[in-house]
Amino acid sequence: MHMDSLLFLLTAALPLLYLVQHWAWAPSATRAHTRLRQEWFAAIAQHKGTEVLGVQTLRNSLMSCTMTATTATLAFMGGLTLTQGHWPSQWWHHGFPPLGTDQGLAFWNAFAVLVLLALAFLTSMLAARNYHHAGFVAGMPVESAARRSWQTLGERSLMRAGLYYSQSLRLMIWAVPLALFYIHSLLGAATAVALFLSMWGWLDVDR
Repeated sequence: MHMDSLLFLLTAALPLLYLVQHWAWAPSATRAHTRLRQEWFAAIAQHKGTEVLGVQTLRNSLMSCTMTATTATLAFMGGLTLTQGHWPSQWWHHGFPPLGTDQGLAFWNAFAVLVLLALAFLTSMLAARNYHHAGFVAGMPVESAARRSWQTLGERSLMRAGLYYSQSLRLMIWAVPLALFYIHSLLGAATAVALFLSMWGWLDVDR
């Protein structure tokens, strides 16, 4: 296996390791933001006249999700275009190329980028779905029986929405090193290592 293949394995393994760890055990910054959303949702449920504020805040988050999903979709379609369309059908019938070849390296790199973008779209849509549910609860009159009945569901929906949105952003961020791998293998690997270290030591730390 030549050096470019080893660098690709490193570039692809780092996001896999990071994302699995992030999903299994959220970093301190993510946990802090989850508590912030829960306390905010509980706070607006205690004061009359905050219904519009709650709905507007959640609407802003919902719009952010749709922008992320749109960006992921456009990038995904652009990635499919770069594969020249005939690659998937050709390799489906004749077998996937081995990683040790230039053609195989190009295929698996493109495949990894497309998987990350597809997952970014799916998690963005799941976040939007949960923000949508939380918005219905936030819009109910604070002192109504319906608000008290659905308050717990609204809190859970908001918590899930935040986690899904956090995951979607990270999926899109991790597509960058793999995309840079097209330019040069060392550039992609170096970016992946730098991103991994900055995530662990800075971005994911609650300061």
